[in-house]
Amino acid sequence: MCKNCVIYSVYTYKKKGKAIMDLYSGIKKILDEELISFHVPGHKNGRLLKEYFKDIDILKMDLTEIEGSDNLHSPNEIILESQKKASRYYNSLESFFIVNGTTAGILSMISASLEMNDTILITRDCHKSVHNSIYINKLNVLYAPVNFDDKTKLNIGPDEETMFNIIDKNPSIKAVVLTYPSYSGVCYNINKIIEYAHCKNIIVLVDEAHGAHLKLNNKLPSSAVDLGGDIIVQSTHKMLISLTQSAIIHYNSKRVDLDKFKYFLSVFQSSSPSYLLMTSLDISIDMAIENGENYVDLYLKEFEIFKSKLCTLNNFYLQNSYIMQSYSNIKVDPFKINIGINCGAILGYELEKILRKKYAIQIEYSTETMILLIASIATTKNDLDRLFTSLKEIDIYLNQKTMDKKKNEFELILLNKIPKQKYNSYITKTFNFEEILLSESVGRVSYDFIIPYPPGIPILVPGEIINLSLVNKLEKMLFSDFKVEGITNKPNYSLRVVEI
Repeated sequence: MCKNCVIYSVYTYKKKGKAIMDLYSGIKKILDEELISFHVPGHKNGRLLKEYFKDIDILKMDLTEIEGSDNLHSPNEIILESQKKASRYYNSLESFFIVNGTTAGILSMISASLEMNDTILITRDCHKSVHNSIYINKLNVLYAPVNFDDKTKLNIGPDEETMFNIIDKNPSIKAVVLTYPSYSGVCYNINKIIEYAHCKNIIVLVDEAHGAHLKLNNKLPSSAVDLGGDIIVQSTHKMLISLTQSAIIHYNSKRVDLDKFKYFLSVFQSSSPSYLLMTSLDISIDMAIENGENYVDLYLKEFEIFKSKLCTLNNFYLQNSYIMQSYSNIKVDPFKINIGINCGAILGYELEKILRKKYAIQIEYSTETMILLIASIATTKNDLDRLFTSLKEIDIYLNQKTMDKKKNEFELILLNKIPKQKYNSYITKTFNFEEILLSESVGRVSYDFIIPYPPGIPILVPGEIINLSLVNKLEKMLFSDFKVEGITNKPNYSLRVVEI
């Protein structure tokens, strides 16, 4: 028996006749597939990191706070120097390493900027960590809807005038949280919103989780650091090459008290920070300084070739190009490859499964009408070539297949149709709850966040009233094996609601 087979036999057990694998064995099995990564993290199976780690045993870098290693919570030696280096590169007042992900950064910047019962304005496409911070700090929240393109269904950001009107009608707003770029890489005109908010003495906090790479090359959309955001947090592990859970946050103005901000950064981070994560952050900054611009140029050259070839296919099109042709004030990050499906030729969910099972390509996300692939500076010509070859084979099959192309009945849960709120999230959690079937939940008040993954954006917040269109869409997602946090597993999908 092969060595790997021995491992699998040791680390599996049976549950009701079905073999169940543990975490180690499951991850080992995935690695054995040798998948091409078009998903986060950005290092793409460690490609660029390997160059920096080739002369060292990285497991020996799993240190703690000893002489010479400094302390993340009170840096004054090597960690401080690396953070200063990052600040110089991004041109911020100060930059700080994070080992608990952008989530810790979001919790920190909101907690430092507002007090209990303050009012915060957020766009409805914000990450669940924003909602969690609102709950923790007992804030009053106002939602700004985001707009969607009719054809692609991509989120194209909030309307500027709508944002201005909400600000004008609510002088109690103390801070606004913007998500930029969007999960799909859409970069809207954030600078006008920042300028208007600042005119009203409002703090602007930016979740730039998907934008750590924007500084690398002026051919990319601008970063919120350069556009005047007050505090900006970035997931360097998503779009650069640091390890998952590492992030960086930029203190970019004095509108927020620095000492208070540092305090909350310490509160929301582990007292035993990983030196592997911090070292990978330092490496990411070095890579950006030394070769970032060149890596982006190399990728853009290959991406242009991929785009031109994709245009020759009948059943697929690049949504990036369509969006930028349709909206003069919007740019789309070229590292986010949004591929639309023409005329319902195949469901995006099905396309995702085919790419994984037949072609060993793992994408980031799919809906009924598109797939999202995330590239990075570690993505190679071979990756893009194999992606196109796979899509071309699928396209030929779809062209030859005799089928009744159904009219697409895709109904997006538009985040500009915000559910009615009955209670604030922190008030909701003071009530008792009961668990009921999803199919019987219309009209009830949600007790939990309901969050499709990816991208981790809540479509229901505690205290909001569940409506029929939400239930219908959730059922479609669940039947398509979509992962939805807050809903129990099939066959009897259920959720928690406020007890009557």
